[in-house]
This record gives sequence, C-alpha cells and structure tokens, in this order.
Amino acid sequence: MKFLTTALVLTASLTFALPQYSHSAQAIGLSFENLELPEADEGKVSFRVTNRAYVSYSDGTTKEFPIFYRTLARTGDKDASGNIFGLSHDRDGKIIQTPLTPNWISASPDANSAFKRNNRYYLLTHFETYPGGAYLTELHKTEADTFLPVKFRDIDFSNVNGTVLNCAGSKTPWDTHLGGEEDYNFDAFYFDSSTSDYSPTHILNCDEEKQGFFCESLEGMRSYLKVDSPSDLNPYDYGYVVEISLDNEAWPDIRKHYVMGKSTPELGLVMPDLRTVYITDDGSYSGFYMFVAEKEKDLSAGTLYMAKWVQKSAENGGRAELNWIRLGQSSDKDVRKIIEKRPLFSDIFDSEAPENCPKGFRLIKAGGTGLMCLRLKDGRSGSTLSERFADADEALKAAAFLETRKYGSYLGATSEFGKEEGLAYDPDKNILYVAISSVERSMEQSQKDPADHIKLPRNRCGAIYAVKFGEATDEQGKPIKSKFAGIEMAAVISGRPLKPGQEFSEDFGCHPDSIANPDNIGVLKNILFIGEDSTFHLNNMVWAYDMVKGSLTRIMTLPTGAESTGSFHRLEADDKLYIFTNIQHPFEEVTRNASGKQTNQRFINNATEEQRRGSVGYVMGLPSLSPKSILKLGDREK
Repeated sequence: MKFLTTALVLTASLTFALPQYSHSAQAIGLSFENLELPEADEGKVSFRVTNRAYVSYSDGTTKEFPIFYRTLARTGDKDASGNIFGLSHDRDGKIIQTPLTPNWISASPDANSAFKRNNRYYLLTHFETYPGGAYLTELHKTEADTFLPVKFRDIDFSNVNGTVLNCAGSKTPWDTHLGGEEDYNFDAFYFDSSTSDYSPTHILNCDEEKQGFFCESLEGMRSYLKVDSPSDLNPYDYGYVVEISLDNEAWPDIRKHYVMGKSTPELGLVMPDLRTVYITDDGSYSGFYMFVAEKEKDLSAGTLYMAKWVQKSAENGGRAELNWIRLGQSSDKDVRKIIEKRPLFSDIFDSEAPENCPKGFRLIKAGGTGLMCLRLKDGRSGSTLSERFADADEALKAAAFLETRKYGSYLGATSEFGKEEGLAYDPDKNILYVAISSVERSMEQSQKDPADHIKLPRNRCGAIYAVKFGEATDEQGKPIKSKFAGIEMAAVISGRPLKPGQEFSEDFGCHPDSIANPDNIGVLKNILFIGEDSTFHLNNMVWAYDMVKGSLTRIMTLPTGAESTGSFHRLEADDKLYIFTNIQHPFEEVTRNASGKQTNQRFINNATEEQRRGSVGYVMGLPSLSPKSILKLGDREK
C-alpha cells in the first residue's frame, strides 16, 4: 500500500510511544500548559501547539500527557491515484477551467467530521469556496497510533445543484455530518431586475464588470453548473444547512435542509433531544434560528423560529431575554417544490425606495442589502398574490424558508446579530455557547436601524455568549415543543480591544492574552475550545477556556494570516483521543494593530506558495476521556 509522504510535515521526525489505557477511574477534567506568544519571526510564520495536557480523574489523581500536532494532509497533496486534495471540479467531475480559476486548488479547508465504516476510518472536510465542496479522505491507522491519508475523494454535490462556501460543521448524534453553506452572494435581492436601483451589488452589473468577489463567485458557480450566464443561476438553490451521511461503503448521501431556512448559515447543531437544532447566521445584520423537527433524527420536516433579543443589560458584553418568532412549518420536499418554480424576490416582496417608504410597507435591515422598504405579497395590505404561487399559504412558505432573515425581521424578530460563528453544547451545564466574532455596527445602538433591538457597546474583538434553556412560547403564545428552547443569552467571555499607546498595541489590535474574533468553538469535558478568525492578532490563536474556573489558556498559534478551522472535531480510536483542527488560508489576511497599521505585510510578501497551502491535521497524545477508558498504572502522574 502506497501512502502520502507530503502529509508528514510538522511531526515527521517524531516517534510516538503513547500509553495504553484500561478502566479504573473516570476522567473528570482537562487542562493544558500555556503556550507563550511567538517572539521570533520563525514562530510567527509557523503552527505551534502547547506541549502538555493534564487529565484529572475521579480518584483524585492528575496525569500529564505530552501532546503533538500531526499534519494529515495539505491542500494540493496527491494520493497514489493522482487525486488532488482541494482541487475544484464541475458537476460532471471535470476540473473547472476558467480565466479566473484554472486548475484551482482551495487553501481553505474548514469543518471536519470523522467516520468509521467497515472497520475503516474516513475524514470529511469542507472547503469554504465558490463553488464549495468537501473531500472524503480514507485514513490508515498505523501501529504508532497515527493516521495517514490513503485516498482523496471529491464529494459530488451535483444532485443538489452544487454547493457554496461550506463553512463550519458538526456531527449529529446519529453519525451524520451537518454543515452550513455560508453564502453571502446568492441573495435573490441581487438577482431581480426590479431591485437594481436599490443596490450597487447586482447581477446586472456583472455583465459589464466581472471583477470583484460578488461577480467572481457567481462566475465560479456558472462554471460548476456549466450554464451560459450567471443570470441562469437560481439564488434560492444556496444558503442552507447541508446533511451528509455515509453508507457502509463510505458513499455519501447529500441533503440540503431547505426547511431550516435560507440565510448565511455557519452551521447547525443538534441538541440532545435529537429534534432541536440551532443555526447561526454569519454576516452583517443576521438572525439566530431554532428549528424543531417533527421526528427524532429526521431533519426533513419541522418548524422554524427566529430569535428576538429583548435586552436586559448592556454591561459585560450584554444580557437579554430571548423570545421566538414562528416563521413557518413545512418540509424539505415542499420547499424544494417552491424553489423549482424559480420565484423572484419580487414574487415574495414588493420593494420601494427606503427614503420614501409608503404606508403598508415596513422598513427593515436584514443582511447585506442595507435598509429596505418591503411589503409581503400575501394578498393582504393592498398586495397582490404572485401567479408563481398556488395560494397565500405557498407564498408565506416562500417568505419563511427562502427569505428567512428578511421575513423574520419583517415579523419583528431580531436581524441585528453580527458575524455569528460557532456553536457548542455543554452537556454538563446544559448550556449552548455561541461565538459572536465582533460586537459592532448592527449590535451597537443606532437611531438609523428600524428596530434597534441590540444596543451594546462596541467591541471589535468579539465575545462568547451562553444560552440557557427553559419552557418557551412563540409570539402568539403557542408552546414551543422543545426542552431546549433558549430563554436567556448573556456574554461569558469578551475580547479586550487595545488603544494606541497601550502595552502590545504596536503589534495587536486586541489584547493577546484574550480572545479576538472567536469563530470555531467546541466543548470537551470542562474545556471550551475557541479558535480565532481575527485581523487584530498577529497570529490567530486557539484557546482552552476552563468553564469551571473561568480561565483562558493559549494552546495554539497559527501562521500569520491564517484562520483556525476544523470545528475541533474529535475521534476516539483504540482508547486514544484525536482532536482535529485545520489551518485555513495562511498568509492571506492582513493584520492590524491598535492604530490600524498593517503588522504582517512583510510576512505575506515573503511567503512561498508552499507556505500558503492549507493544512488538515489533529492533536494526538491524549487518552480517551469517555467513562470506559481510564489509565493503567505506570502512566506519568503530576
């Protein structure tokens, strides 16, 4: 069997002799040795991980473990058959060739999910690009308890007309992958000729000028679908939570959950009842969603809600009561039938100029389209019903599931969240954690916002919020049939913005001893892992937040300009624990200090193509922390 050699980048010279485990006491806590900031240039352009972890047990002992990071694969790696990790293909499996992306290999690996099928291990990895995608990597577990990639397979999304900007993800309790199409550009408002006067971002402008992220992303999807023009694309095909399951032979089945609504979903996370799913909405003027499925382990039908933030305090990052606006009840099948009718935005809403918003219309601000003056076309309030829809019920379903954020805002839900990112559930405390990358703009008090529900002090460094659960009703007083309805949301960790002249302000915009723009998060025992996507830290970092002690420990630093991704997905194999984490687009993002001055430009200018490749890898050296797997005698004790 021939294995890749280029994957053994960071730890190829190490020989691993890991302890074995058996049952004697239960693991109850986890901590790590703090990793100091890199001082030399070498550390600023490299991936670094702390050397030690400590596991505490129910018998009062604490054990020390050396931990390592092993690179599994880098974008551009080839397997023995010549398959290239991260290479973009069209719907027929051919390499996409355009003037903008010839033989394009993405450097943006994102979410991971590991599977075991027929005694073989596989890793599914998202790619956050246009067109989007995912690769399935078959793994070989060695006698040294490491993994090597055997084969790369580009997953075929053609049965759902392709996919876009696949960002974070989670593993469902029933062993499937749940990810998000974090799409910013397939907003139907940009595709309707009747709205061209209200937005400079519009598909009609791409006929004259094809440069810029908006037009380039549409061109990428045109090349994927092999249609003549971006105007042939259906914007309602994208922006959903996507579920991927693997059969016993590791062949994927892909389903877009249209009934969870169209937004810019970072990811969906399933709660322990196997029915309730929370969905974060990445982007400006975004919403926070809860979906309650009709059946356990089946996300194809249910009821969708959007949160309303009722602020109680602006101190320490803010605290609010959460109310829920019911958007609608339907199924993937029924929503897909509406999408196939190819409705326009103007079939769902009437639009007028915001500065002269007439009676019967409502001003809203939801998404990147700015201030809008809209009227729902449901046959009421002077509106007409579009011939595209069979009746008013179908028109309302189109609004709820295809224009989810705008419709929720129209009904009074909050569309002022900003850059909602990762989700993580703590089973011990029964708390949901939500990462808000930056608390600014839409989340600040503003007389220009139509609703202005969120009125918090600006914090460009972001915060982590905790959501508590309880019994809840919707805005009409009807009970929400879930034990996991959020009733309160409050900040628990906030970043610390720096001002010019303060310590560290020459190199950082946010204090390096605290979080900056949190993104991926994950829970393991008493630890909340926090990965950054910041331009205010010279190197993005990964933190271990002790949820019991309330303390932060820096455990990783990434090459400058890179984002921490991978969702801290965990795999337990043969009483060992592996934590997956990725390096996305190194040397791409420009970082700035407290004065706004660029701080990493010289590193970006000098970076080689080899350094710019993305990486997928895992931390190893930890024992399984499940109740059945405990240390033998002879392991090192602190």
